Amino acid sequence: MSQQDRSERRAFVLANHPDRGGDPVAFIAGLRLLDQQQHTVTESPLVHTYRSRRTAPARWVRRLLSGQRTGQRSLR
Repeated sequence: MSQQDRSERRAFVLANHPDRGGDPVAFIAGLRLLDQQQHTVTESPLVHTYRSRRTAPARWVRRLLSGQRTGQRSLR
């Protein structure tokens, strides 16, 4: 969302919000219209996510500190 889109949305909300005397139905319809206009103009970029390889060692440390064991216990 660009700065211009945010400022347009903010101006609309300030002018038409139901808490400030605006019509609730018109407010919701206006927000939907703004959302549709913003989504048709700009497409979101492809987002890549990566899994951290540090989760397994952190899990091992948590198990060690909490006293949990895995595997068979000694009968001694």
